[in-house]
Amino acid sequence: MADNGKYIKIPEKYVICILAASAAFVCYLNSLNGDFVHDDLFAIKNNGDVNGRNPLWSLWENDFWGRPMADPRSHKSYRPFTVLSFRINFHLGQGSPYGFHVVNVCLHTLMTILFTYVCQTTLRLPAQCGLISGLIFAVHPIHTEAVSGIVGRADVMASIFFMLSFIAYVRSVEPGWPWFRHAPATRHWVLVILSVSMATVSMLCKEQGIMVLPVCILYDAVVCSRILLNYRSWYKMKPFLLRFIFVSIVGLTLLSFRFWIMRGQLPKFLPQDNPASFSSSFFIRVFTYGFVWFFNVWLLLFPSQLCYDWQIGSIPLVESLMDARNLATVLLAIVLFLLLLKSWREAKSEDSDVAVVPGLLFYTLPIIPASNLLFPVGFVVAERVLYLPSVGFCILVGYGAHLLFERFSHMKKIIFALVVYCLVVMAAKTISQNQVWRTRETLFVSGVRTLPHNAKIHYNYANYLKDTGQLNTAKIHYETAIRLYQDLPSAHNNLGTLLNDTMAAEFHYEAALRINPDHRGALINLGSSLIKRGKRHRGQELIDRVLDLDPENVEAIIVKAWVSMEEGNWTVAGQFFQRALERDPMNSEALYYYGKYWHQRGDLERAVKLYRKAFLTDSRQWLAMVSAGDALKQLGKYHEAEEILSRSLMISRSIQAMDSLGLLYFRLGRVSDSINMYKEIQTLDPDNAQSLLHFAQILGNMGESERAEEVLTEILQKNPQNPDAMVQMSNVLGQQNKHNQALNYLRDAIKITQRENNRNKLEILLFQQASHYKDLKRYDEALQSYNETIKINPMKKEAHLNIGAIFHLQRHYTKAKYHYGIVLKQDPENRLAKENLAKLINIEKKQTQT
Repeated sequence: MADNGKYIKIPEKYVICILAASAAFVCYLNSLNGDFVHDDLFAIKNNGDVNGRNPLWSLWENDFWGRPMADPRSHKSYRPFTVLSFRINFHLGQGSPYGFHVVNVCLHTLMTILFTYVCQTTLRLPAQCGLISGLIFAVHPIHTEAVSGIVGRADVMASIFFMLSFIAYVRSVEPGWPWFRHAPATRHWVLVILSVSMATVSMLCKEQGIMVLPVCILYDAVVCSRILLNYRSWYKMKPFLLRFIFVSIVGLTLLSFRFWIMRGQLPKFLPQDNPASFSSSFFIRVFTYGFVWFFNVWLLLFPSQLCYDWQIGSIPLVESLMDARNLATVLLAIVLFLLLLKSWREAKSEDSDVAVVPGLLFYTLPIIPASNLLFPVGFVVAERVLYLPSVGFCILVGYGAHLLFERFSHMKKIIFALVVYCLVVMAAKTISQNQVWRTRETLFVSGVRTLPHNAKIHYNYANYLKDTGQLNTAKIHYETAIRLYQDLPSAHNNLGTLLNDTMAAEFHYEAALRINPDHRGALINLGSSLIKRGKRHRGQELIDRVLDLDPENVEAIIVKAWVSMEEGNWTVAGQFFQRALERDPMNSEALYYYGKYWHQRGDLERAVKLYRKAFLTDSRQWLAMVSAGDALKQLGKYHEAEEILSRSLMISRSIQAMDSLGLLYFRLGRVSDSINMYKEIQTLDPDNAQSLLHFAQILGNMGESERAEEVLTEILQKNPQNPDAMVQMSNVLGQQNKHNQALNYLRDAIKITQRENNRNKLEILLFQQASHYKDLKRYDEALQSYNETIKINPMKKEAHLNIGAIFHLQRHYTKAKYHYGIVLKQDPENRLAKENLAKLINIEKKQTQT
């Protein structure tokens, strides 16, 4: 309202833009609290070009995912302006997803305003058509992936600059062109230059943005310049031809640049990404592509079934002419033919309607790069790719609704009610679909529910379950993915990492490598497994092969580091760890294993710092938290250890953390808490031998040797060759003075340890065996075992002390004195050796006196 009390009339076109923008903004408000999900993790959270780990200039050299464009494995998606927007977002919002979602919603709102504005001013569509088209675009559920999924910003930004380029181009033409009988002149070449500049930016946001140039040229040719009416006259066509030549030169230059930045290579995809493209049958490719084109239109018409991934198994190949889906393809072809025929007639008419031509142009041309017509793409259907083509769809639907209002004016209320109903239903679906994109869990659960026959969806859900510690359920979904599609190498690889059976795990790693011989993860996992099984030569070959393929592969470098560490090559291991951290200073796995390196070297404080850095870098790195808890226990910082172990259980209810916490509770005197923790472990994983061993050890220390024996018997029934259980059983039986039974278990453990060639462990077991013989007063056998012990470790003073004591009892005083002397050389203050030696000297004095 103005000062004079009169209302200020807002132009109708602005009211329509505001209504459409408001609908767009309101529909996506509930997406603002969404997390980073699916591709966001790779393109944003873990992308060095976005999170600041890489220098700013690197985003001009790398692809959308942060991999160098020159890398043969690059996706070849060159979108530096989108990545730059992510980087700014990340910096300003300190990595919080909230800011990313706010920007996405604002960009969609801006795009809705631009689209509605173009409908009314640039395309000069009726206001009613512009309003309906704008509202459909604002609330259409097909846009949820592009708006609620953060990486969809590439499509939204490309669309915005696409529209700006189109507006600038049409504005560059002399006004009044609908009534010209010749090609209109170029009013401002600056606007043409601005148009191609916006097209360049659009292409650098996402590849399909370059399609605005043919859209502009064809719109100019068919609608502005009416070449079908004026093609006979050079004079009438000259202004258009000049624009055509200029835009074509720019377009070819941009395509040449795009080809150059890709190093002349197309991205390499797998059959699972787009099965039809890998079919040897021309028939299958053509008819499957045809149905996929229909399916894209169907999703725009009836977006009831939406999913984040339409790959393996979602749309089976069309392998027969009798396939009923061919009727859908034929129907699409007929509709497109009729629309093209109408466009042809309008182009030859002096008084034509201008909705069908731009509707077709805006739908068909932007979708061509994703249609498999020019080159194979890495997906079957991608909803976010339909964001820009939906502009043409909305124009056609809005125009169709406008015609209904005009031709059935007596039914306006019914038509209005139907339009409102459709808009409300679409808005409700959009708001509901936003919730699907809130977290990884909601997204993957929705995918499994929507497309249960899609192997890739089961694989992605299994990855989430694995990351959150739900390992048994993860196994089920990996197995389902493999059952639905056997040639899924990553599913085989990841399933292998979850299997306790080493041979079964290696079977799956081998399967992954049969499908993809260069699968880095499978090479590393199989190599690591073989090394652990003692097949070091072949294992090292596989790891070295990874480094040949990718010298910067941090995972392979880490394996080389811990192998060197296990071999006792501490200097080499340290160099490998430093090399890994130089390449990726925030790699949580490298930090964790480097912490283990210092842990084993005895520098517990340094180990704890690295463990802390590992789990602060990656909050899912609960293993680092457990190891930090163990190191803090060794440092005597029991309450800090308890705090960090309890925090790890909030991330993952892991048996390892529970086991460590159970031992800590016992050490703190909280026996009931310790027992309860082990009871919970037995409920969650009754076959976990390590935790059962610790439980038995606690029971033994509590004096409940019979109960400890029951637990150990249960372990040995399931795994009779478990040497640790044998040793623990011998200790428990020893407490009950059942030394002969204890010796039976200990002998079996020694045989297994000898086969493993573990000298440190063998030394301990031989000493324990000797002690049992000593308690049984079988001194000769005890001496034999003690001597075997000191063959392994000549300076083991406990063995020398006991040998001395036995010789003392057997009255071999000279031999006893010799062994006492060895003990006192190592430990001059050893009380027992000094007392025994004094007794021995007294005995010798008495013997001399007599």
